[in-house]
Amino acid sequence: MYKDQVDNNLIKPNLSVSFFDLLGFFFKIIFSEKSYIIFFIVINLYSFLVAFIFNMVSHDEKLQNQIFDFYSIIYSSILLFLIIVRSIIFFLVKKVDDKTTFLIISGQVSRSKFFLTQLLTFLILLIITIFLSYLYFNLLSLFFNHFTINNFIFRKTIVFLIYNLLIGISLILFNIFLLILIGSQGTIIITTVFLSLSFVANIPLKIITTKNDKLSLSFNNDSNPRTPIAVRVEDIYKAITLQNLIKNNKIKYNYLSNAINDFFTDYTNGYIISDNFSESINKRLEDFWNNKLKIIKENKDNEDNYINYSLQGIVEKNNTEMNKNSSKWLRKKVSINFKLKTTFMSYDEMVNVYNTMDDNYEYKNALKDFLDFYNYILTINEDIQKAYPEYFSTFINFLPNSENNLDVNYISNDEVSDSEGKPLKLNFSSSDLESIFKFNVSSPMSGDNLAVGPIDNENNDIYNFFYNELYFPTSYVANILENYFIKYTTDFFNSTQRSIIINNSYNEYVNVRNQANLFAYLNPFYGFWTTYTYYSGNSYSETWFSKDNKSYINLEDQQNVFLPYLTYDFKIVDGFIDYESINNYYDPKITVFVIFVSTIFLYVFAHRRFLKIDIS
Repeated sequence: MYKDQVDNNLIKPNLSVSFFDLLGFFFKIIFSEKSYIIFFIVINLYSFLVAFIFNMVSHDEKLQNQIFDFYSIIYSSILLFLIIVRSIIFFLVKKVDDKTTFLIISGQVSRSKFFLTQLLTFLILLIITIFLSYLYFNLLSLFFNHFTINNFIFRKTIVFLIYNLLIGISLILFNIFLLILIGSQGTIIITTVFLSLSFVANIPLKIITTKNDKLSLSFNNDSNPRTPIAVRVEDIYKAITLQNLIKNNKIKYNYLSNAINDFFTDYTNGYIISDNFSESINKRLEDFWNNKLKIIKENKDNEDNYINYSLQGIVEKNNTEMNKNSSKWLRKKVSINFKLKTTFMSYDEMVNVYNTMDDNYEYKNALKDFLDFYNYILTINEDIQKAYPEYFSTFINFLPNSENNLDVNYISNDEVSDSEGKPLKLNFSSSDLESIFKFNVSSPMSGDNLAVGPIDNENNDIYNFFYNELYFPTSYVANILENYFIKYTTDFFNSTQRSIIINNSYNEYVNVRNQANLFAYLNPFYGFWTTYTYYSGNSYSETWFSKDNKSYINLEDQQNVFLPYLTYDFKIVDGFIDYESINNYYDPKITVFVIFVSTIFLYVFAHRRFLKIDIS
């Protein structure tokens, strides 16, 4: 279509048309083009409809995040892509073919002014198109949220705005270069390939990185050197990533999360992990729940005496001690007495502590989060004791008996006496209390565990006892929270506080990461889209543990299968995985910068080429 030689008269025009006149002329002819108007209406209608649906589900930010990311893929990879290509072809092909460009340049305008004004026209159209989409989301958000700014929506849309401006400008510059260099047919072929790849180009990275999920890395075990500790690569990533989210307040109940996470990851005075969790009950009870959140109380009545709990029933199954004289206990009526040294406060008592707490107290916000978490747990569990029976006895803290004397915690036989005519007595322990609870409330018993049933089956006083006198829902909520975190803080401890063993599994991990990094370097789609996903982020107020699992948090449930997300390599420092490995990644902004600068140079080349071609 183009020739290298041009008549000298065509490059010495009468410069009588001003820059703004030319700009106005370009806008006039583009808005007289029906195909462009159709594209413009479609892209705005699409944005408005999605924005409306997006704001209709404002009660669910996680769903909003998923909707917006799908919207961004279609908007950036299809609609914006097509409207840019259509606009450029309209000016640089159609208007060349119908001699409009020839008439303007040959008569009144320099080629350089013409070319630069066309670029400015494309940029203004791009900015208008993207900014309108940005406005739809934010104006509707203000309307639906009673004119309050939603930080999540503002963050998503501002990143969307900047991202699409960068990618749009790069596409404009690149397509101008292609049209000037190889013409419309070649440009359409290349842009079609790009359009197709934009949806699938990031999937290979997901396939590569999932190879590591099944691998386990080994760490030295100081307490048992012959038995290394194995931790799955996937679990190490989750542990380190979760630590980063917590430290940056990108999690629900962030004050409470920081408080308990800091407690579990404070290794100055020993450590708390899954292996010693049951042995650390008193430390957790005293150092965290009592000293920090201040929701533990001595279990005393108004007269400052420890409250005595008592119940009666029929022995349905002997424990180990009773089996020594089985006939004297089995099916006999017994009385049980015990005292608790401390208990968790009730909800009303915790609210009172919060209201009287100094505003500058370090953990006041954490207590507020705990109160909110308490309400959440009791809302989703109709019967918390049946939902979590395994947590019943964790914090049961018996007041000890006097030395060699069963005067506080005991079970006495109401039907059989000893040689002195006194009722038979045995020690009553927290494990006995737990087995009675399970027998009456939650599940059948197994092994040599004590089972005491009600005297009157129609009026189960023992069942009522556990739902009235001995009902401490705060204890369950505390247990739930601890178990949410302990798996992840344990994985974090094992993988960052123990030296790593360099073996075949580690070498395989490094090999897979090298493949992933090479892909990140070479794939331009990775750089652009990862920049978008990294800075737009997720709905962090919805990042929390699954209510259907003892300890599971899905850190990928808001991710889109078509989008890449930032990945990092484990950084080894002095034989240990650095806990700040999350910062050890290839920065995708480098790719964005290289592409953006490269397209500017390509445009300069196209500009120089345009000054020489024959458009007659």
